[in-house]
Amino acid sequence: MKSKNILRVTLIVIAVICLLICLASAFFLFQYYRGIQRDKELINQVIDPERIVQDELSSGQSSETPETVEESVELEIVEVPVDFSQLGEVNPDIYAWLEIPGTTINDPILQHPTEQLFYNNHDIYGDYSIFGAVYSQSAYNSRDFDAPMTLIYGHNTVLYNSCAFVELNNYADAVYFDEHPMIYVYTPEAILVYRVFAAYVHSNEHLLANYDFSDPAIFEAYFQDIANDPGLYGAIVPELFPSPGDKVLTLSTCFSSNIQQRFLVSAVLQDTWEEGTIIEQEEE
Repeated sequence: MKSKNILRVTLIVIAVICLLICLASAFFLFQYYRGIQRDKELINQVIDPERIVQDELSSGQSSETPETVEESVELEIVEVPVDFSQLGEVNPDIYAWLEIPGTTINDPILQHPTEQLFYNNHDIYGDYSIFGAVYSQSAYNSRDFDAPMTLIYGHNTVLYNSCAFVELNNYADAVYFDEHPMIYVYTPEAILVYRVFAAYVHSNEHLLANYDFSDPAIFEAYFQDIANDPGLYGAIVPELFPSPGDKVLTLSTCFSSNIQQRFLVSAVLQDTWEEGTIIEQEEE
């Protein structure tokens, strides 16, 4: 009789555990697909597809009037294609928008004023979500992208579900690296144009806590070490590596083959297109 009671209790415990696992899985799946739907709706609401930046735009900026520009060049008036006033109503922590043309990376960037890891497990609406959001940390970066190194975080995958930065690891492939060279950051005042120069595996150390990139010697030594690393896993373009005084944007996510390491994609600022200015676009 005693053994039967033990067996019955064991079966009940197993059943409860299985039920809890099923409920948790259902909750996370609901959270995941609801997040995808909400994100799509937000993109459709706040981004003007007619004004989105295209890769064929030149990286040059011109102050010339239409009468003084050669006929082989078209003029483009810079208009930030993101409605930041509407985004501010969604969440005031949204301060910029990140896009990598030709990829699924097309997301708002958030920064909590005090909690450094808040958006590691909260979505763009500020609701709890293990899938997180794309974010920076106020303790290390301001919101103006003016630092020598700006670090942006996003999850790769969570519970085998794709997250915002799931495609970053693809930059380890030389072909993918070459086909996706540009990163655009939209702010309320301007479009920041970055050129990718390195994609590589790094330790999980906090870059901004361990390196003072405002020191020219440290800045230069860090990137020289990457350029000269014979065992580097990833892809680099040495001639594009930054020098002290340049501004670098680094996107950080988990390395797919080892979640104890980070996969970093670094790009150097090439241009800042201020809202309302004129840039040159070469005719095809």
